[in-house]
Amino acid sequence: MTLTPELSPPPRLWRSRADRIVAGVLGGLAERFGWEPAPVRLIYGLLTVASAGALAIPYVGLWAITRVRGPAPPVPRFWRSTHHKLVAGVLGGLAEKMGLPPALVRVLYVALTAMTFGLPGLLTYLGLWAVARPLDTA
Repeated sequence: MTLTPELSPPPRLWRSRADRIVAGVLGGLAERFGWEPAPVRLIYGLLTVASAGALAIPYVGLWAITRVRGPAPPVPRFWRSTHHKLVAGVLGGLAEKMGLPPALVRVLYVALTAMTFGLPGLLTYLGLWAVARPLDTA
């Protein structure tokens, strides 16, 4: 006997579609157990760093065996700005998302990039540019 989706029981674990930063694994765990997602992410991140990355293995395992559940978020988590754009709009979009002046975000980003000798900041910017889509926020 096969169960139709309407009759099948809800999954025990899932990945959150609405509360996700990377893949929704920690957001899904927080939803499942009724926890706040921010402390779960913070604690898991700290423990992952403290374990020299060993906790990334269970994260990938949970990602592999769970399905996405829940409604999609109405607004993208991150976007490129079409109004506050100097290079590609990445930092302008970050400023819009955080509600900060774009000039402040740019100065802080350039300072942090200079302190790390440029390469991590450049790679981060290129990665964000590749992931984010332009959004008109007039």
